[in-house]
Amino acid sequence: MTAPTPRSATPTLSGSASNVSTATATLAPHQTGDYLLVFLAARTPGTITPPTGWATIKAGASGGVALGLYQQSTLAASSSETSPQFSFTTATTYKAHAYSIPMPNSGAINRASANISLGNSAAADPPSLTSFGGTQDYLWFASMVLSANSAITAGPAGYSNFNANVGSSGSDCGIATSWKTGLASVTEDPGPFTNATNQWLAETLAIWDPVTVVTGRPTSNLLLGI
Repeated sequence: MTAPTPRSATPTLSGSASNVSTATATLAPHQTGDYLLVFLAARTPGTITPPTGWATIKAGASGGVALGLYQQSTLAASSSETSPQFSFTTATTYKAHAYSIPMPNSGAINRASANISLGNSAAADPPSLTSFGGTQDYLWFASMVLSANSAITAGPAGYSNFNANVGSSGSDCGIATSWKTGLASVTEDPGPFTNATNQWLAETLAIWDPVTVVTGRPTSNLLLGI
């Protein structure tokens, strides 16, 4: 089985360097049947609420920064799905990376719950994750948020698809995402990002696209645990 891969190695970026109480995450270009994924980084958002039709995979906040992973609750029904608008209880700056991921084998959403870690150092380190999906060909994501306008210069070793957007001021935040595929894997422990010393949160996520065989025929396999 081939690991799923994003339609583009580069995420679609959206954000605001001024304090706002709502955040519209522009979706990546997509097609019917794509898995739609948003990484949302914010400086001091209070509580983040996703819109109807979107679900939280994993979210956390510490030291004045927040990072959330969100998915559309169903695969895309068209090539023009509505970009989700998130709400904050405290107006803040934010940045979002959006990806679209075809799911041709299962026609279903398949993901593992993400793990989250936090710290204040020059090496934001996403945690180890063992997927409940068992041994599969996985798409692995490592992501991070970094306080202020601190630099983020490289992703974890082996994650060649690295994209970072640094905050524009001391009251802003930066986001970085990177991904790779892993064959016949179940556990991944990304190495650290390379960044300037400041408060960070980092997350690891696994996505897979299996086919389950029932009475000799392929059928969809839907796994939606957290």
